Amino acid sequence: MKRGIVALIAAASLALIVAAVGRAGARSSGQELPAGSFRVSVQEVLRDGDTIVSRVEIETAPGASVRVVSDKPNRGGLAAAAPDTARPDGAPAVVRLTLLGDHVVWKAGQVDALKFMLHLDGDSGRATFSETGPIPPSKKTLADVLSMALEPGVYREGTSAKLVTVGETTYSVLVGGPNR
Repeated sequence: MKRGIVALIAAASLALIVAAVGRAGARSSGQELPAGSFRVSVQEVLRDGDTIVSRVEIETAPGASVRVVSDKPNRGGLAAAAPDTARPDGAPAVVRLTLLGDHVVWKAGQVDALKFMLHLDGDSGRATFSETGPIPPSKKTLADVLSMALEPGVYREGTSAKLVTVGETTYSVLVGGPNR
């Protein structure tokens, strides 16, 4: 059991490091953002058979709200606001989202679990949501229980964009304009 706990702590630490690096390195695409829309870029930081770490940058209007919502009640979610003031170069405001999925297998025991974490970093602060649970015996790999759905592109404000499906729960990104 100690090995499983150590693996979970290591996965959480990795996600927080990636989130800190992402905060320091965020850059706008430099492209003008169409009115009433937001732009998403997705960077896969790490992907192997047992671990996925992705960084999502959301460019939006200053002061916009960014939420991650679940399609199931009581399954968690996050919210943050984009910076209120325009950037000196006129580029859109940026909110960062880091996603971690880790398949924890401990051969010495009966541990076969999924550690899932989302970290949202905006002007109004940071928010983290995590969940750990067993992987059903019928599922063998991380890809069987976690799939990234968000594609890079421009989306309309007020519409949800599917982010990730974890088991039977889908999380989506929803961006509202300033003061919404």
